[in-house]
Amino acid sequence: MSALLCIRLKRPDTSVPWGFRLEGGLDLGRPLNIQKVTPGGIAESCGLRIGDIIIRINSTDTKLMKHEDAKMEIVRSSNDFEMIVERSTSESAVQPTVEPIHQTQVSGVNNQSVTSNINGAADHSSPVPRGGDVFVAEGAGGRTQRLTHSSYNSPMGLYSKSNVDSSFKSTVASAGADLSNLKPAPQFFGGSMRCGACHELIIGGQFVRVQSRIPMHPSCLKCCKCGIGLRNVGYFYINDQLYCETHAKQAARPPDSNLKPVVMYK
Repeated sequence: MSALLCIRLKRPDTSVPWGFRLEGGLDLGRPLNIQKVTPGGIAESCGLRIGDIIIRINSTDTKLMKHEDAKMEIVRSSNDFEMIVERSTSESAVQPTVEPIHQTQVSGVNNQSVTSNINGAADHSSPVPRGGDVFVAEGAGGRTQRLTHSSYNSPMGLYSKSNVDSSFKSTVASAGADLSNLKPAPQFFGGSMRCGACHELIIGGQFVRVQSRIPMHPSCLKCCKCGIGLRNVGYFYINDQLYCETHAKQAARPPDSNLKPVVMYK
């Protein structure tokens, strides 16, 4: 079970930290929640807990709010704001007594690991829709089609994988696509983006976008020639490489030796 709580945070001035860290957002594919609460901080004293799912910040619903937008909403609030959070109430549930038993081998039956939820904890599904499998198929006349099976609208656990696959094939058939030409389409899943520079996973929600499409760690946003950080000075993206202004002029040679390169800022 879970409950909605209204938590108001106040501090004397901006020199005092709030004492919590946000996680998630629309762009990261999971709901905004509290990742960390500093012991003895303002957030803890006001009743905020790790795992609280943020439903609203002041009067703004967080369902369609990106990670950075949520942070800016708190920054704009200065020293006083409130949040509506959803919290699991399973902490107060009575814990059952578990005693070890001897495991026996049953002939003809494969041993499988089965996990049972015995503490009554609620399963908080993300309010952000999770897209299903995306495929590209070649139809009549050589035209390609992008087919998405949005299985997230179905209650979790109600359908088996075979039923989901069967439903997806029906979707493909109704679109008139050829099943024999199906192949996975490249995509980014929320929470598992990889840096376009070092190709490592982006963890913690801190990243920048190059050309509004390529996610990168802030520390990887640097000139490929001299290594200077470009986060606060701007960058030049030439032939899939990042450059500072000095080396961008060298990389983008004019077609005529009598011409001089001129930096164009957008």
